[in-house]
Amino acid sequence: MKKNLFQTFGEFDSFAEINEAAEGLLMEGDLKGLRELAAENGLEEEAEQYIKKETEELCGPVEAAIGKIRVECKGDNDPFYEDVMDYLMSNCDDLDFALAVRKKGKRVSEAADRIVKEAFKNTAWINGRHCNYCGPMRGYQLIREYYLKGDGRS
Repeated sequence: MKKNLFQTFGEFDSFAEINEAAEGLLMEGDLKGLRELAAENGLEEEAEQYIKKETEELCGPVEAAIGKIRVECKGDNDPFYEDVMDYLMSNCDDLDFALAVRKKGKRVSEAADRIVKEAFKNTAWINGRHCNYCGPMRGYQLIREYYLKGDGRS
């Protein structure tokens, strides 16, 4: 997972903050800056539509959440992280979930790490091999709890 995220504009806590920054850049005529903002937030395609005035805002909550997931997972070819990313993206049609994914400090890697930790609690020998396992439903539950109920640490 990428460690150096959101270096130019910083991490935004919501789609509204992204749109406010985009509006300011557009009003200043700083299209290069607007494209950089969009790229940093996984919204390249949306930026071109916004610049052409095909949309009134750079992004909505769903696009902002999916863009953040894309940026966090860019270049990571680990099938496990791809599964977590796919699950996250497929659940961003739930507005509360999309807003939670966009929150500052929330990371796909942290959600995935919770599944890994759970898997190490469940050990089995299968065909003579030591295996750790976290079932899909439990994995999904851990992801949702991470994003929707705070960090869950005690």
